[in-house]
Amino acid sequence: MDMTGVAAPLAQALAAKGYETLTAVQEAVLADGVAGRDVLVSAQTGSGKTVAFGLAIAPELLSGQERLLFADVPGALIIAPSGSWRCRSRESWTGFMRRRVPRS
Repeated sequence: MDMTGVAAPLAQALAAKGYETLTAVQEAVLADGVAGRDVLVSAQTGSGKTVAFGLAIAPELLSGQERLLFADVPGALIIAPSGSWRCRSRESWTGFMRRRVPRS
């Protein structure tokens, strides 16, 4: 699977969860010129927005580490349009970011 632009620990976690390809919205947030910018995404349900937002902020949050380290201040602000999306996002990314990645 081509995971160009995806932080290595997340590429491994996504592959372990059965992800085979990135969706169009996921590829869009990884496009040249988007890194470090605010992103507003409007797409259909099931288009991969939850994973896309995580992919977009992961490099900065991970800071080159294999897993998310403790932070004493917030690292990102995500505004979710509904409570269900907020809960789904938290559950999804908590699992990915806490996953231990084997050392090579």
